[in-house]
Amino acid sequence: MLTNVRYRLHNPARKKLQEAENVVQRFMASPRGRLEISVHEASHKQIADELGLTSYYVGPAIEQEEDDFGITLGGVRLVPSEIDKLPTKELARLLVSGHVGERVLLQSTKDHVWSQDDFTSFVFSGRDTPSQLIGIYKTVEEQMVEELRADLNRQQALIHEAAVFECQIWPELVVESVKV
Repeated sequence: MLTNVRYRLHNPARKKLQEAENVVQRFMASPRGRLEISVHEASHKQIADELGLTSYYVGPAIEQEEDDFGITLGGVRLVPSEIDKLPTKELARLLVSGHVGERVLLQSTKDHVWSQDDFTSFVFSGRDTPSQLIGIYKTVEEQMVEELRADLNRQQALIHEAAVFECQIWPELVVESVKV
């Protein structure tokens, strides 16, 4: 029994888990950080719904990945077989939509790690050469930025969907309930 306790106290994985928990707590304490995630994920959900994909919100979670921990502060879960059937440009729309929402609604110029993950997923999807896919992704991104900037109704719908995300994923942090 004593050996087991000593193992737990000195286990390097425990330290990594604690670090992951600290990152989650720091990020959750930031209203701007929560807003960025809410808009990003709501943008994905909005496009997923538009494309007729099955989607729902999940998170937050800390998941063990081999000898490290991955942090998910919230996200949109999709059915992989439905994603595989999407034409390349529609997949680009789905994956770039989070970054587009942040750029238009929050005037964000940063590429957050979650936007970088979306970009990497698309570029290395195997649908074409990475250079071809980068071109498609960037073209779709600029088209979507122009479309969203020109459509106030869509912007309002996205803000509403971001509030729905917050209510479902972080109900303890919500000041006012939003009708779904």
